[in-house]
Amino acid sequence: MGWVSRILLVALILLVLALLHAIIKPYKDSVKAWILNNENINPQLKDIIYKIGYVVYKVTEIAYMIVKPLIDFLYGMLVKIT
Repeated sequence: MGWVSRILLVALILLVLALLHAIIKPYKDSVKAWILNNENINPQLKDIIYKIGYVVYKVTEIAYMIVKPLIDFLYGMLVKIT
């Protein structure tokens, strides 16, 4: 696998994570409240689910912070061209 394909693979992964962040961001608080207020879930399982959700959210947020300026730059260049 060449270096160009590796860079493109990393860029694709970052783009997918940023898209996932944009999808889950509006529902973060409601899902968190549902998990913490649900009495049918074991308290230890609630803690594990909450921690996994927190890690997933932070990873996608970092990817979003990396990709967002690049998308803004490319969009600005597109606007200048047209």
